[in-house]
Amino acid sequence: MRWTFRCDSGIRQGLVFAAGECPSLALLQTVAPYCGFAGGTVLQTDTRADRLASSMIEAWKQWEGQVADGKFHLRQYMGGTERGPEFFTEYGEQKAAIKLIPANPQNADSQLARGALAANLTHPHLLRMFQTGRCQVGGGLMVYAVTECADEDLSQIIPQRALSPAETREMLRPVLEAPKTWVLRDFHSPNLLWLDEREGIAKVGLLDFQDAVLGPAAYDLASLLQDARVDVPEEAEIALFGRYVGARRHADPGFDAI
Repeated sequence: MRWTFRCDSGIRQGLVFAAGECPSLALLQTVAPYCGFAGGTVLQTDTRADRLASSMIEAWKQWEGQVADGKFHLRQYMGGTERGPEFFTEYGEQKAAIKLIPANPQNADSQLARGALAANLTHPHLLRMFQTGRCQVGGGLMVYAVTECADEDLSQIIPQRALSPAETREMLRPVLEAPKTWVLRDFHSPNLLWLDEREGIAKVGLLDFQDAVLGPAAYDLASLLQDARVDVPEEAEIALFGRYVGARRHADPGFDAI
């Protein structure tokens, strides 16, 4: 199988791709050594990248039957991403899923702290997170998260059928009902200018704001913190998200951060 992605321009440490037309930057960095340009605008992986992905999947499948943290049996392999695999497991007598992510020695504590925060979130539209921790699996140190197991997800439904109008409305209702404000839609770090001669928030200048529209207040926040063009340091992402939530709650004590 060959993958084809359309790109905007040139090479940087990843590549600059048009929004909605590319996979995650982490995946692109994984396959980048196996990629080449065709005609200057199309990126194609060769079969070596496919073999790499297949070998990772086969390695993960070999973990079936192992036990994480002495209590979570890795049942059937469910699937995986560039970050790691997911398996069926049990939480007590309840069917569950366990996600395994290679532990980063530099920020393993931060990874666990984020998992602990996520475990405290409850919402009708969120899968419950039961437990997080560290474990040894496949000869490596992993961070794991045990969550409620969904019956199915959109990646399984969409190839089979289109969503009905009622399903689409139900899925989009929380977004449509969220407070609206002006959103720039291109709120990325390359469009932010540092103006040192100014004071306070005026030190931050904006470019590319001509397509601003009314939309969900968190749209620009997501564009900035989950930037597809650059890797935002995890510490900066957490700090900025916390600052946003704090400001919203100060303005509206009933603000739901979820």
